[in-house]
Amino acid sequence: MGKSNIKFLAIVLNMIVGVLLLVSCVSNTNSEVLKKESSLETHKIYGASIQLKTGPGVTYEGVFINDKDSSSKKPAKINYTCKVVILEESADWIKVCVVEPEYLREDYTGWIPRKHIEIPPEDPKMNEVLKIYEANVKAYGEITAGCIRDQEIRVGMKEEGLKLINKPVLKRVNRTETMYGVRKQYVYYGNMYVYVDDGIVTAIQS
Repeated sequence: MGKSNIKFLAIVLNMIVGVLLLVSCVSNTNSEVLKKESSLETHKIYGASIQLKTGPGVTYEGVFINDKDSSSKKPAKINYTCKVVILEESADWIKVCVVEPEYLREDYTGWIPRKHIEIPPEDPKMNEVLKIYEANVKAYGEITAGCIRDQEIRVGMKEEGLKLINKPVLKRVNRTETMYGVRKQYVYYGNMYVYVDDGIVTAIQS
C-alpha cells in the first residue's frame, strides 16, 4: 500500500472518530437535559389562556407553534390543566416547560408571570371547570378533553367529543360504509367539513 493510500485512510479514520465523538457528546448532553428536567419539581398552573413569551416580560414576543391542522402558526397558550417545571427565573417571571399533558411537552416552553404558579384564592367556578375537564380526560382521553375544553375541533380527537363542541353549528352527518370501515362526514354551517374514520377525526376541511 502506497504512502498516499495510508495517508488517505488515516484521514478517513480521523473523520469517523470525530463523528463518533460528536454523536456521543450530543447523546450525553440530551441525557443530562432530560435527567435534569425529570428531577425538577412540577407545578400546577393557575389561570386560563396564558400566552408563553420568548423572554421575561410583557414586551417580549409570544411563542408561536406550528398548527398541525394547517400550515399556519398559532400562539402557545397554557392553562390550569397544565403542569410545568421551572427552567429559569427572572424577578417576577419564570421560564417553564410543560410536562403535562405530555403531547404539549415538545413545543410548549416559554416565559410566564410567576403569579401563575402561585395558589390563588378559592374559585368555585374554576374548580367546577377543572372537575369537568378531569372527567372528560377519563372518558375520552387528554386530546379530546382538551378539544372540548377549548371548544375546538382537531384532528385526532374522538367522535364523541364533536357532540360536546357547540361551534361551529352542525348541519348534517353523511355516513359511508366501506370494506375498510365506516367513514362519516360532519357538515357544519360555514362550509366546514370534518371527516371521521372509525370514531376518530382524521381530516378537517374549511
